[in-house]
Formats: sequence, C-alpha cells, structure tokens
Amino acid sequence: MSSNNTLRKVTLGPDWIDLSYGEPHIIMKCLYRQLNKFGSPFKMPEINSMLNWTYQPANGNIEFVKFLEKKYDAKVVVCNGAKQALAASLHALSKTGVNEIHYYAPYYPSNPPLTADAGISRIEDPTIANAQILTSPNNPDGINFTNDELLSLSKDKYTIHDGAYYTPIYLPQGQSPIKVGDIQLFSMSKMYGLSGLRIGYAVCHNKRLYQDVVDYVELATAGVSIASQEIAFSIEKYFLDHPDCLEAFHQEARQSLLDSREVLKELDPDVLTVLPSESNSMFAWCRIGPKLDYKSAKVYILEGTLFGQPGMMRINIAYPPEVIREAVRRLNSHKI
Repeated sequence: MSSNNTLRKVTLGPDWIDLSYGEPHIIMKCLYRQLNKFGSPFKMPEINSMLNWTYQPANGNIEFVKFLEKKYDAKVVVCNGAKQALAASLHALSKTGVNEIHYYAPYYPSNPPLTADAGISRIEDPTIANAQILTSPNNPDGINFTNDELLSLSKDKYTIHDGAYYTPIYLPQGQSPIKVGDIQLFSMSKMYGLSGLRIGYAVCHNKRLYQDVVDYVELATAGVSIASQEIAFSIEKYFLDHPDCLEAFHQEARQSLLDSREVLKELDPDVLTVLPSESNSMFAWCRIGPKLDYKSAKVYILEGTLFGQPGMMRINIAYPPEVIREAVRRLNSHKI
C-alpha cells in the first residue's frame, strides 16, 4: 500500500474485501442488468466481468503494464495520452530539484506551459542546462537524431525523450528504437493512429523518477480509462502474435505519408515552400510565401509562432492524398 495519504487504488489480494475506494459496484450491476434486459443495441459485458471496469492502479492496468515493462525492460506508467506523460515526467524532474530545462525550437507547443506548470524555466543554452527534452523525430519540423546522437546528447543530464514519433513509421529507414534518457514517452495516438483513445505511457529508465510520475497521474486523474487500456492492450498483443501484420502495417503507413508528401510538390512557392524533413514526418514544415492566404482558402494550418518559430506553417499530411491535393489546390487558388 502507499505510504502517503493520497487516496489511490491498491491491489490487496484475493482474500480482501475492499470497501475503501469510491466505486459504486451495485450501481454498475444495476446498469448492466437494465442495458442487457431487452436486447439493447448497446451491448454491455456480462455482470460477472464488472470488476474489469473499476478504477485502475495509478500506473495502469496490471496486465497491460506487465506487458509493456517486459517490452521495454523498464518501469512503465500508463497515462492519459503522451501529453500527460510529459507533464508527469516534468513533475518528477521538479522533485529532484531541477528548475531549468532546455528544449530546442521549433518545439511541441505544450512544452512551454507544461514546463512552467512544473515550476521549471526554459534555458536556451543546452551546454549549461542540467535537464532537457529531446523530441526526436521532432514535431513540427521532422528533425531527427541518429541513435548515436541521442545517446551522446543524453549523457550527463536529465533527459526526457519525447518519442511520440520514435517508431518505424516516422523514423528514417534503417533506424530502430533504442533506450534513450531517463524517461521515454510514447503515444498510442501516433503509434497506431488512435488519438481519441488517449493512451500514452512513460518508460522510466531512471527508477528514481518512477514514483513521482505515478503520483502525478494519481493526483491528476486517478489513473486511466480501463476501456482505452483494454483496446491498446489488445492491439499490442495482436501484433506480438502476428509480427508479419505489424511489419505490413508499418510499411503501408510509411508509404501513405510519402504519397501525401509527394502531393505537396504542387504547392506554389509564392504560397508555401516545404522544407526537407530528416524523418518520415506526418507534418510538412513550410516557409511562408508572400501570397499565402490560408484563411480565404479555408485550409486550417498552424502558424509557426505556436512552435517558437515565426514565418513558418505546419501542415498535417496524415490524410489521404486526395484531401491533401484539394488543400493544395485551394491554397494555390486563393493567393493574396
């Protein structure tokens, strides 16, 4: 059981009657009975499986966490998306006394508010920072470090590796994921295209940080939806049992992004100029041309100011080529 006074889910063993947590089991039982009474199209699981839908431990569903910890050979905390995993990791760093951190521009737009919320200031000089966020491949510009570079950069300072795009889909051909830094963050949204599932996780290579990451998730959200965790776990187990399907998925997803990026070659340089990407990024990072008018074109793209780099625009190209082609047509046709 936890040694602090935080109300949290604990696993006590099969001989315990747990009357401690605020879970309305009898209400859930009544709900299941009525929803299944007259053949409702909203099919619910059998009543005897209702314990699967209770609050989960703060670090995640026990079986799912065991699976991930075996996969990464490290302690894992399941979070409500990679954004919460980043917030939890920054909270853990702040508990060690870190109050300054480096991350390069352009950066993920949530970095500034999340670091500030953790009481940590951004420092621009990486040589004097004792902590850093390394986002590689990077959102928004696709900049990517080799594995040797990642290992070198993460020496001698606390490192959070934002690995949301550190998967075979987005990495350059031939680069495979490895262990990097004190904490690595992963995202089911980017890994499998399941944004609404809100499942991310923090792989805590530095065990000193683990408990503070768990505490943050408990205090913020009392864990993560079991329904979302079960979907994520099912996908992971399926691909473990069918590695050929996983490889086919990666290849198809990579090619889909390449096909959409190819369409961007039709952009008028007076509107936008696409910069080269070191990775197979799902974003195009573009220099603004003198005739860009994306609002008149009714194409919503994000301005570089959000990412700390004015004069640029970010385009999500993770859409079918026909959607990207229509967006390009509109942008080219609605020039200032």
